Amino acid sequence: MKNFYLRVFFLLIVILIFSLYTTYKSKKEGYSSNSTTNTIILLGDSILQNSSYVPHDKSIENIISKKLNSSCHCYAKNNAKTYDIYSQVTNIPLELNNRYTTIFLSAGGNDILDKYVERSDPNLNDFDYLNTIFGAYKNLVKTIKTKMENAKLVLLDVYYPKSAKYLPYKNIITTWNHKIYEYAKENNMEVLRVSTILTKPEDFTLEIEPSETGGEKITDAIVGFYLF
Repeated sequence: MKNFYLRVFFLLIVILIFSLYTTYKSKKEGYSSNSTTNTIILLGDSILQNSSYVPHDKSIENIISKKLNSSCHCYAKNNAKTYDIYSQVTNIPLELNNRYTTIFLSAGGNDILDKYVERSDPNLNDFDYLNTIFGAYKNLVKTIKTKMENAKLVLLDVYYPKSAKYLPYKNIITTWNHKIYEYAKENNMEVLRVSTILTKPEDFTLEIEPSETGGEKITDAIVGFYLF
């Protein structure tokens, strides 16, 4: 009798594993078999458009297309600031405004660089400008949601570069990220926290851009929104 129950138990385990596998497989195949169910849009800056810093076949856009066998539209541009992203939004075809489209937005990082890093005498205690940037960020999000009301929008936070050059700006980045988290919570939106994904020196190239390794990690996180 004991052996009988053991056999039943193991049989149930096998059935459960098989069920999970077939669900995973059918989901993945569903994305590759129907072009209306697997559209990914990348908006923003070099966090999502790193082709200038890695081989073309190692870019985030390219890896996503290979891993999901899906349609990936990358409108993100290197060095883009918040106001530059409006032109990216304009380029999104209206036919992609459906529940099968997911948009990933990375914005604000270059605005922070311009104000706090690339100036000779930055005031790291001046949070008024950070509030101004975030006001522009919220307006951008509203514009995207107005045009793409049926699509899903996922926000990205800003990572912490490991170079000593950027350590003085950690508090600025932390404050910015908390603003994103609170805004997302208030508006029932999801956040892809790249700040917890890119955490090692090898995740970066040229001190601050996503490397091949970093891009792979970002891609895996994006893919995770689809397969689980």
